[in-house]
Amino acid sequence: MRVKIVILLSFVMQLIACGGGSSGSEDSAATAKPTPTAKLTLELQYQAYKCDITSPVSGADIIFHRQDGSILSQIKSAADGKVNIDWPAEAKHISIAVDVNGETKINTYTDAVASDFGVLRYREASLDNSCSCETFTFDVSEVKAVYGGFTPLINSNESITQTYCKNNERYAPVTIVLMPSQAGVSGFAAELDLNGKDASQTILISSSLFGNSNNVGVLLTASVVPFQPFNTRFRTYSETEYGRINWLGWQHEPQIFPNLYANNFVSSYFDENMGGNQYGDLYYFSSVQKRVTNPTVEQFLELPQNQFQLLEQTDVILSSMVNDGPTNYDFSTIGKGKILLSVRLGENGIADWSVEAPLTGVMPELSLPSEIELKFERMTNPKMYVMIYGYNTHLPSQFNEYRQQRAKRSREQSGVRSSQIDNYVYELIDIRLLRQ
Repeated sequence: MRVKIVILLSFVMQLIACGGGSSGSEDSAATAKPTPTAKLTLELQYQAYKCDITSPVSGADIIFHRQDGSILSQIKSAADGKVNIDWPAEAKHISIAVDVNGETKINTYTDAVASDFGVLRYREASLDNSCSCETFTFDVSEVKAVYGGFTPLINSNESITQTYCKNNERYAPVTIVLMPSQAGVSGFAAELDLNGKDASQTILISSSLFGNSNNVGVLLTASVVPFQPFNTRFRTYSETEYGRINWLGWQHEPQIFPNLYANNFVSSYFDENMGGNQYGDLYYFSSVQKRVTNPTVEQFLELPQNQFQLLEQTDVILSSMVNDGPTNYDFSTIGKGKILLSVRLGENGIADWSVEAPLTGVMPELSLPSEIELKFERMTNPKMYVMIYGYNTHLPSQFNEYRQQRAKRSREQSGVRSSQIDNYVYELIDIRLLRQ
């Protein structure tokens, strides 16, 4: 990394301690060469925030790195956003740089192999102008009168005026939830079809929507290990052909609506302010999620709290970057269920660089094209995080098998995701730097 990026990272190291071109060399004889027919296939798409409209990303930078992180070769994505080329014999890592919403997003994959990388999608605000959207107003007065002690939530929101956009020329169903204010009381949920409704007319949410037994929530008995009485919080959501819906945070026992939705998940999360100094502040976050297959049995959620181990290995990673040389790191012994490491550095509106790496290995001194590295010199309020995550499905050594499965899923059209990613877990150190 070049000088100004190293300066940013040195601030991070000082914070943790208190609370360009590569000079490396590669032993190519010791590096396994992919076969001449090995290919990289990839598709890059912009996607609207508000609907499913997409457009190809042309002219994106595809950068191959040698073992030491130096740039081996570079190409541009075609007009259709697709890449289908031979994998260079010396390539060990790959970076993809895309301009989106006025900033450059860089995704680097270390220890990568020739394969299909699937479809990478980037949310682009300008495409929202092409979405078909309308604003609807709802009347919840009648349902409030009938269901006293419940708060009506329309798509997880108390607002009675909301904008919806069509996908494939249709609106997705709107979920109405009656959230109980007291513990031990079941909530209610129902779906409302907006298709054919006149957006200029107020839509009455009738209490009759909730009169069926299928509308009654099922209270979950959920336990978090280790128990944190003041920091344990629960969220639930459901997965349908329209994607993940009905995100709900619960003050009391979490609930799901299995007679409305077949695929339901419960999660818990933890956060801690780890302090800081003149260089910035440190925050720790962790979360665990599991699919609810039987709501009548207790749901055990093993919530990781390994903040000091994570901080120690974060220091190792940053030392290798700042000290201009590779350093072995090992996150594989921190908790369980993880598969990959993500290191991210950036500032909104300028650049965002995410490096995905195995849980254990050597972090190379990665170089980027000079015009991209210059963007990091402009940063005045940079942020950084180090995260480890997984799905309790792979061993740490199987990271490329996971990547290939992820690429395959990215090409699937269903909003219901594979069961292989049901049981998600992550831990994260959020570093908020103050430039000197």
